[in-house]
Amino acid sequence: MRYMLPPGGGDLIVEGFQGALKGPQGQILRVEGNGRWIGEREVTEGDFSLSFELPSELRGQTLRLKISASNCGTRRRFSLAGDRTPEGDRRRLAFFLRAIRWADSNLAGERVQRVAHAAI
Repeated sequence: MRYMLPPGGGDLIVEGFQGALKGPQGQILRVEGNGRWIGEREVTEGDFSLSFELPSELRGQTLRLKISASNCGTRRRFSLAGDRTPEGDRRRLAFFLRAIRWADSNLAGERVQRVAHAAI
């Protein structure tokens, strides 16, 4: 998924929720900003808040972020309105993103602007 964050300061904070994944594999979220590697963190089931220290050349810039996940799954129990198939919604889900913000932001939970999306 691709996002955009206006200029700010401090560490980059990514907050969300990780649902249960089938199988023994864990979930790793990878973050790139303006085409540069920022980092990766393992997340476990439940709420998460991840902090990433930015390279000095990215500080104070508008960030074009790419966040990817190592695993995804389907939630067959959910279905779209008008979905007539018994299998329900078959879209792949990796994680639920609640906010992307700067650590020193005065606006708690500053929301992201979604600029594009790609298949996970």
